[in-house]
Amino acid sequence: MTDRITYFVDVILPLSIPNTYTYRIPYELNEAIGEGKRVIVPFGKSKYYTAVVRRLHREVPTKYQVKYIEAVLDDQPVVTPGQFKLWDWISDYYMADLGDVMNAALPANLKLASETKISLHPEFDGEIEGHTDKEVLIIEALQMREELTIMEVSEIVNIKTVQPLIKRLIESRIAVVSEEISNKYRPKYLTFVQVSPSIKTEDQLANILNKLESKKQNEKQVDALLKVIDKVKWNDQGQRPVLKKDVLSDSISESSLLT
Repeated sequence: MTDRITYFVDVILPLSIPNTYTYRIPYELNEAIGEGKRVIVPFGKSKYYTAVVRRLHREVPTKYQVKYIEAVLDDQPVVTPGQFKLWDWISDYYMADLGDVMNAALPANLKLASETKISLHPEFDGEIEGHTDKEVLIIEALQMREELTIMEVSEIVNIKTVQPLIKRLIESRIAVVSEEISNKYRPKYLTFVQVSPSIKTEDQLANILNKLESKKQNEKQVDALLKVIDKVKWNDQGQRPVLKKDVLSDSISESSLLT
């Protein structure tokens, strides 16, 4: 009788954490496991993440009780030794956690976590023949709702680890990961003012000033126009507008600029 071999793996999680984490391999997955493959692992109280196997070994951790991996997602490695070497260099050079490097390096479809959202693929034609009952349940749920988290999918099909199901739907171009990108950059807008381009000569400008000065209630508009004229830079191509904030003052309001 052959003794069972117990394997462990050190995995990289797509999180801002400095170290790899060690998990135990169920005996029935010994043949499927391999470095560079993705595995589903529990992390925290109730969350599951897609991790990448960095090292396969038989060293039993002594400082803590090791959890089991839930599933192996890949038949072939998705990360090569050369890519791991590049990840190490990036992590060292930029002083970044390996989890952050993994997060940046892998496409969204390869990182399925409990909070990951999926939706129907834009090219899905409604064909469900050949799919399992549980996969059909997920498809029908996505037809009723625009997005579902992996955790919600788990509740719908009553399975703890649904990432293998989601992987098959993604590969069949039925589902797609809807990765939310938060645009932290907000452009800064500045307002400029200038003399109307229709005023091309000094005589035209003088004529407008005379009209405004003829009515006492237009005094503020006259002051505003004179200040704009004073600050605007003129050249052969015309005028260079001036920042509105450089014109406004206690005596010149925004409304008085609308002459």
